[in-house]
Amino acid sequence: MKNKIFFCLCTCAMPVCSLFSATNIDYTSEDSVIFERVQTWKKTHHDNTCADIGDFFLGAPYVAKTLDQNSDERLVVNLRQFDCSTFVESVLALWLLPDNASFADYCNQLTAIRYRNGKCDGYCSRLHYFSDWIADNEAKGFVNNLTQQLGGEPFKCQVNFMSSHPQLYAQLKENSANLAEIVRHEKRINMQKFHFIPIHQLKNAEKNIPTGSIIAITTQIDGLDISHVGFAVRKNGKTLFMHAPAVGKQITTTTIPLSEHIALQSKNTGIMVVVPKKNALCEKKRETLTVN
Repeated sequence: MKNKIFFCLCTCAMPVCSLFSATNIDYTSEDSVIFERVQTWKKTHHDNTCADIGDFFLGAPYVAKTLDQNSDERLVVNLRQFDCSTFVESVLALWLLPDNASFADYCNQLTAIRYRNGKCDGYCSRLHYFSDWIADNEAKGFVNNLTQQLGGEPFKCQVNFMSSHPQLYAQLKENSANLAEIVRHEKRINMQKFHFIPIHQLKNAEKNIPTGSIIAITTQIDGLDISHVGFAVRKNGKTLFMHAPAVGKQITTTTIPLSEHIALQSKNTGIMVVVPKKNALCEKKRETLTVN
């Protein structure tokens, strides 16, 4: 059994380090320690999934807006606390790396996943809408979108939540240039074709979802495409859901099947299913990044 990482580490993080060539990075010494523990485990467990990597973080606290604490956009590495999206990104980056990769390699991989075209270039380069995240990461070769193959139906994106609620985003409410760029991205996303598995079809479809798949929950909330994400976990013949559930809670795996869990929220309409693609290591040159 894997040793759980959290509560055995010192709760007082070292000062944030911010250093490398073209882009700043925020992390603590705890993050590098956690990274090394996961990598050490991977060396003796080669046939692992994102669900296995996610097990390391069970019990970690949900904390919102960890990526939005800086006035300038920079890579934030936080393996101590998560929201639903940063949990998925962090685990995926760890899973994609070979077991001999360095912490600098991890930072490169996380950058490649989190940002459009793999480049951190301001707030609007971050993949804020998860349907856009899926399309971009599939294009980069990090995931395969299996939704249509699993019986998915056409899903019409009509995203505008960020531009309609700029007051909720510090980087938008007083920055007209950022707001205009977000509007352009929303229009582009709304022209793309997506599929989803409707909620009434989930019970039949979930048995075919591979363990470790990324599950994106679609929503009928005005202006949003996807409201929550996590991982599918196959256990005792059931498909469960591993996720960072809400503020004040911790990373957990449901005890009820995925289909039943999603049906608990009236705004949920279904899911998209995305399978991580092995051997899709970020192609950035490792020497471009120095982490001290």
